[in-house]
Amino acid sequence: MKVNDEEEPDIQSLAEEIARYLQGREQVADTLDGILQWWILRQRLHEERRRVERAMAYLHQQGTISIRTLPDGRLLYIGRPSATDKPHLDS
Repeated sequence: MKVNDEEEPDIQSLAEEIARYLQGREQVADTLDGILQWWILRQRLHEERRRVERAMAYLHQQGTISIRTLPDGRLLYIGRPSATDKPHLDS
């Protein structure tokens, strides 16, 4: 398959994503299925984790959620009920 310099932007973006995964990993090799499963998904999870962490910090600053630190140091994000939410009564 020939790739030209005017390749679609999403192909260029995917190529850059793969290049980021390869940084610091020497002598890596895989099949197309392995690249999809291990390289792409792993890189996306890593990048999404940072984005989600920033989004949760934003929600905390806005007062939408509260945060507790668990004994092992991980953070627990807790949704705050809105003023229109009714309390649930257990029967």
